[in-house]
Amino acid sequence: MRETCRYQWEYGMRVVTEVPAKENEIKERLGNNLELYFGIAGGGYGRIFPHKNYYSVGTGGVAKYFPYPTKSMLDFLRKTGFFGKYGIHGHRILRGGIKRRVTGSRVLLVREAARFVDTFSGEGLTDPIIPRQFASEVIAGICLCCENLKDLDIYKSLCKIEFGTHLKYSLMFSKIIHRFSDRTFKIFTSNEKMADKYFEVVDFRLNYKDSLHWCLLNFKLM
Repeated sequence: MRETCRYQWEYGMRVVTEVPAKENEIKERLGNNLELYFGIAGGGYGRIFPHKNYYSVGTGGVAKYFPYPTKSMLDFLRKTGFFGKYGIHGHRILRGGIKRRVTGSRVLLVREAARFVDTFSGEGLTDPIIPRQFASEVIAGICLCCENLKDLDIYKSLCKIEFGTHLKYSLMFSKIIHRFSDRTFKIFTSNEKMADKYFEVVDFRLNYKDSLHWCLLNFKLM
């Protein structure tokens, strides 16, 4: 089954590299924290993650607003104090919350291939086993019960019920955050309750729909 993205806003680009460093240098700079930079790429961000003997550095954004990913990555490296020559590689990421075929005549797509991606963070589902489990159950049912291959569509329905709304609102959340970045990021960095609500979403203790609803009800109190 092959389906291409028709528009550049339907997918993002991610560029990453590894920067060698001594363990004590990494601990001195980051400790157990990480660095996030917004405004690096349209609809995305730059980040620096600590590892034992290297930094994982990456940038990513919506393809439409991120036309020169390699140049943006090099600029980001210099901005954050890395001036060496590093091997840079990247890949395309399908954005979540956008309708896509996830079933074919004999194929089921799972995880990132099916757009099961948090649009704001660019990461896959916190529990990637769920769509695999659904796929296994549907396939097993067809094989054991001699059901019609058209019943593969049951997989699509199960995924939509389980996390379809969550991914749809992750797209909405991302659009709001980046469309009004000056205001929204100021709220995030100055209001602990707002940040805590987002972390609940990251931990899958709260979905994006309920998070946005909470923000609307509590906005004037912030």
